[in-house]
Amino acid sequence: LPFQDDELGPAQAAYQQAVEKYPKFLRAWKNLGMIHVRLEQFDQAIEPLTRVIALGGGDGVSYGLLGFAYASIGNDLSAESAYRMAVLLDPGTLDWQMGLIRSFFHQQRFSDASALCATMLRKNPGSVDIWLLQANSFLGMGQAMEAAQNFELVDSLGGSTQESLNTLGDIYVNEELFELASGAYLRALQGNPEAGVERALYGAKVLVARSADAHRLLDALSQVEELSPAQHKDLLKLQAKVAVATGASEEEARLLNEIVQLDPLDGEALLLLGQYHRLREDPETAIFYFERAASLEEFEADAKVRHAQVLVSMAKYG
Repeated sequence: LPFQDDELGPAQAAYQQAVEKYPKFLRAWKNLGMIHVRLEQFDQAIEPLTRVIALGGGDGVSYGLLGFAYASIGNDLSAESAYRMAVLLDPGTLDWQMGLIRSFFHQQRFSDASALCATMLRKNPGSVDIWLLQANSFLGMGQAMEAAQNFELVDSLGGSTQESLNTLGDIYVNEELFELASGAYLRALQGNPEAGVERALYGAKVLVARSADAHRLLDALSQVEELSPAQHKDLLKLQAKVAVATGASEEEARLLNEIVQLDPLDGEALLLLGQYHRLREDPETAIFYFERAASLEEFEADAKVRHAQVLVSMAKYG
């Protein structure tokens, strides 16, 4: 009666007493196992579910729950065995097949996982979860572009997550498809701007490092209202680097000065400002920034070399 009313604690105690009094009480063992699973007591669920099977009550649900319990405690081999029996006895329940795929995945048996996904997708072509599992299986097998096709299909089904879109962007970067990469990172950011800033900044850094066009992504990041000071500084640095690459030197100086105002001890920005003024043939200002950068231990060596280069250009060899 408590079990029917979803009062799991009293029900669990009563079932425990029942199996202690009558060890072959099949229904009590089964319901006790189900309660342990619902309470996420997975290690405790294994014994009653195993007893159910030993007593001849092993149906699809019992095997499926046993597989879920094993998977939850990291015993993937036993989970696989239980899920196989669950699929055999109850082939219509998608959860058991998904559990079997995940057990393959955790054992790094990506080929098996992908093959089972393909079988399931013939019956469930609109299942986002299966497409994503197969995509990750493709990644495990080193078939990145096959994974990208799955991620794009998931996006067309409206099931993309920030993680799937960012992974798609990473794949395109590795394949040197930078415009597609920028689009994927941008879609990930637009899905949840506040939560996706850090990952979008990483994507922008990768694109800028590869000398790819990151304007759209940087513009979108600049529109996000809730940037932390560190994120704002990273964004300014990226914009400055893009400005350098496009020859917009005044814009570069403005951005670098803004960074230094935010963080006077940003050695990278101080070095870039020194370089900017050196190129503008303003050696005194360049030396000023290099000396500031040299006061920071991490940047001291680089700053002194650049300072020396300015002195050489001024014929101050001593």
